[in-house]
Amino acid sequence: MTDDNLDFDDELIINVRSIAAEYDRLLNQMFYTFDDLISMFKLVMTPSLPYIENGKFSTSIATYPQLNALKLQYMEYDRARKEGRLTSNPLANESTVADLKIMLNMARNYYARTLPGALSSIVLKRSSDTMAEPFRYKSNAFFLDWAGDYISKPPDFGGRIGVVLGTQGSGKTNFVLVIDEKALEEGISVISNIQLLQEYPEQYHYVARTSDMYIKAVENAMRNIPSIGNIDEALLAGISKSEATTVELKDLDKSIRILRKIMLSPIYIMHENRSVASAMQESIGIMFQKHGNTANRSGRQSSDIVRYTQDKKPHYSTLTGIPKTQFSFNSRQLANYTDDISISTVYNDLTQYEEENHDPNSQFRYLIQLLIEYQEFYKKTHTKAYHGDKKSMLNFRAFQAARHSEQRVADTEEAAESSEIPDDA
Repeated sequence: MTDDNLDFDDELIINVRSIAAEYDRLLNQMFYTFDDLISMFKLVMTPSLPYIENGKFSTSIATYPQLNALKLQYMEYDRARKEGRLTSNPLANESTVADLKIMLNMARNYYARTLPGALSSIVLKRSSDTMAEPFRYKSNAFFLDWAGDYISKPPDFGGRIGVVLGTQGSGKTNFVLVIDEKALEEGISVISNIQLLQEYPEQYHYVARTSDMYIKAVENAMRNIPSIGNIDEALLAGISKSEATTVELKDLDKSIRILRKIMLSPIYIMHENRSVASAMQESIGIMFQKHGNTANRSGRQSSDIVRYTQDKKPHYSTLTGIPKTQFSFNSRQLANYTDDISISTVYNDLTQYEEENHDPNSQFRYLIQLLIEYQEFYKKTHTKAYHGDKKSMLNFRAFQAARHSEQRVADTEEAAESSEIPDDA
């Protein structure tokens, strides 16, 4: 017995090693038998796990129902085989096997978190795709390169999405602010709806509207400064967590093009009972599932991570030892944040302008003007102009025309006053 195991009963250590070996055995198989499936019921240990459902992102996977469904499919396959009918073995299906391995990896992490550190390491040291990694050994790039290349000149940044999931009290906001600290160290601007209880760092910008977040990102982009945007959904004013909000982005491809143009990559902070919109999944660069809650404060220092490479392949790991942020903030302080513009609608207007004006700075200035106009329209009407809503767009165009007319009158009066001033004045 090693020194690490002196405090544990021999029978417990043997049991943990046996379970760890079974995880390892199943994770290294090319296909599964019916007995393997029965073994998985014992290894999963919980009715739900985060992240995967049918190979795609979800906030949780209902493990037992999926295993039960596979059990019934296999029994039907076995019955058909004995009757001489040709049918495929569901446990030999490549996609099914891949999904089961993801489930087993997440289940093993769940099991390891229920054990003391020395016993947990017995489980996590087994060979697999999911490894526990201490926070202190991670470079800033580990937390930032999902958003783009911020080192190149000019930066190739923006258009990727980060998601932080977790229950109340799991430390989601703290973790995002820790990422923000690293962004600021690398010269990346932070635009956030999280209010700090201190003097704001030079490149940390608090905003109360989506339009202001984009305006600030455009101003940064004009100076070749990349931006990360924090969008804490708990702070979205007047929106139920059960409703589709900013995460349910319509015409997401247009929104992503705008994000790339202005070098902005947003991080959405979401409660884990919220689904991640299927349209968003293609643009996710990294996803964190925070551990812990108000009753389990120690769990706040760890997080499961799914990182996506350029070929869209997921890479799983577990981060431990997450520190407290250096920023002072109040997670219970609700801010009056308003999601006031449709980015896909702004994109439609911008593309028309870009067809005739190819100067990047001119395009940026026009984009700021557009964002201000859509912002002012929302302030006046409390309605978000959206290109799929004919009435709102007609009202916006009338508002826009009146605004331009007023500006022309003001410009004419200013020019007239300037011409009346004597040259020797």
